[in-house]
Amino acid sequence: GHAKAHYYPYWTPGMLGYNDQLPKYEYNPEKVKQLLAEAGVPDGFDTTLMVIAREPENKIGEMAAEMWTKLGIRTKLESLERLAWIDRSKAMNFEASFWRFSTQAVDPDLNSRTILSDASANWSQFKDPEIDRLMAEGRSTHDVAKRQQIYEQVQRIIYDKAYLGSGYYMPENKVYRKEVKG
Repeated sequence: GHAKAHYYPYWTPGMLGYNDQLPKYEYNPEKVKQLLAEAGVPDGFDTTLMVIAREPENKIGEMAAEMWTKLGIRTKLESLERLAWIDRSKAMNFEASFWRFSTQAVDPDLNSRTILSDASANWSQFKDPEIDRLMAEGRSTHDVAKRQQIYEQVQRIIYDKAYLGSGYYMPENKVYRKEVKG
């Protein structure tokens, strides 16, 4: 009951560069049907959605498969142990896949491990020299306003090119007490 719809991969509210004024790719069955027709597959097609065999990935995968199938993207769910999922992802041996990204940070430089062209956790494996350049530029300045603008550009590129999507955002609560040690 805490999750909220989220439209911008890797950028979350309160994060430097976050811009919630970008348009949103929302659930739109009519648009899906239109795009399938334009792609020459008006009756849809078959695909497989690869997920990590754990919760909530299995439940989310079931929900996505059901939604996609209703729209003509007949989806079979393939649930893999995490290391097998990583191996298949790195080998680009999948049709569709998803994962949860739970690190919430104020500084987008922490996204470098997931969005730089050769980053170890860039599961989508997109390569974009402009993103690489902008992330380096953002990392190299201390001017907060300039960093905000730079990282907004990165968020915009990921959005415009639709390298990947986002489904939901769940706020994390972290509590610290100075008295607790060890």
